[in-house]
Amino acid sequence: MSRRFEGKTGILTGGAKGIGRATSLRFLAEGGQLAVIDKEAAASNFAEALRRDAGEAANRLCYIQAEATDEASVKAAVADAERQVGPAHILVNNVGFGANPKPIDELS
Repeated sequence: MSRRFEGKTGILTGGAKGIGRATSLRFLAEGGQLAVIDKEAAASNFAEALRRDAGEAANRLCYIQAEATDEASVKAAVADAERQVGPAHILVNNVGFGANPKPIDELS
């Protein structure tokens, strides 16, 4: 497998399940260091499964719980991610939510 993300740091939102989880595992498999920000608790089955399936690459994984619909929570999570893994070279905004949808220009 390619090591195209070696030496790169990423932040990925919504990384505990689905497409985000698969993207997280691939980024780690290709040598990157990653902060996953997700609403699932750090001790949840989803987070534990992500760490387990990352294998040896789990030592390059930082998992942070945050609520993506709360601006203060996101700011705190990004600051925490940067403290733990350094500034991000790559950002993947994968998180999705369906409650109270608004046009994008009405979101903060």
